[in-house]
Amino acid sequence: MDQPVGKTRHGQLSLDEIAGLQPGMSEWMLALAQRMHVMYFACKAGNWDLGMYQLRGMRKIFNNAALTRPKYNAALEKFAKDHFDGLEEAMRRQSWEEFDRLIAAAVEASDRYHAEWGYGYIRYRIPSQAPGDYLLPPPAEDAR
Repeated sequence: MDQPVGKTRHGQLSLDEIAGLQPGMSEWMLALAQRMHVMYFACKAGNWDLGMYQLRGMRKIFNNAALTRPKYNAALEKFAKDHFDGLEEAMRRQSWEEFDRLIAAAVEASDRYHAEWGYGYIRYRIPSQAPGDYLLPPPAEDAR
């Protein structure tokens, strides 16, 4: 029986070759860090909708990472339950004080997770400057 292939105008790829193209954890974590950065400053500016949008994207990154790197599945699920759920509730309440406390705890926990997995040299910090590629304050009500 023939093995399934993906065809491009340049040739064919086997299913195993396509699977090998999936991002590794380092790529997933870079995407996560960008969303965390935007989420933090959006919420600080009072744009809770943008913050929630970024959190949904972070959850999707975790789901994709767990699918492509199953050895991290339990750790990703625990981190999401322990940190993303609380952040979501703080955003729903629009409580900056609670959100700020919980984001600091999530960053601290990420350091512990990295160390546990043998990557103690990775220590994420939210950048001190807001990202320049988003308008962070919420749009005016009449602009919606």
